[in-house]
Amino acid sequence: MGEVPETIVLLHGFTHTGASWAPTATALAERYTSFAPDLRGHGAAAGRRPVELDAVIADVVDAAPDRFALGGYSMGGRIALHLALAHPGRVTRLALIGATAGLEDPVARAERRRADEAWAQLLEREGIDTFADAWAVQ
Repeated sequence: MGEVPETIVLLHGFTHTGASWAPTATALAERYTSFAPDLRGHGAAAGRRPVELDAVIADVVDAAPDRFALGGYSMGGRIALHLALAHPGRVTRLALIGATAGLEDPVARAERRRADEAWAQLLEREGIDTFADAWAVQ
């Protein structure tokens, strides 16, 4: 009987869902059992509150096996990095796509926060369709 593949937890980007990982999960199927949850505020978890980092991490950790590989794209990559730092004994390896540990320069970091807040206000005020159209233009 063959060995059970390791689980890889895949965390999606902002406005995506776990389903966005389907092609990747298929490509990894020989080596990994993929688990790609919808994160709070997205897809089947759209109504889960609060949508805060610690709550999102708790959701993933509670649903994942004791040890797992972890991958994340964009927002999911930043969440994956925080999760790996908070639970190093659980994560066997980490892959980040389109994500960094953040901006070191305090001026650049403050400007990014202002820009992110403006995006959040547009999303809350105008809804996801207007937000997505504006985001795609940039």
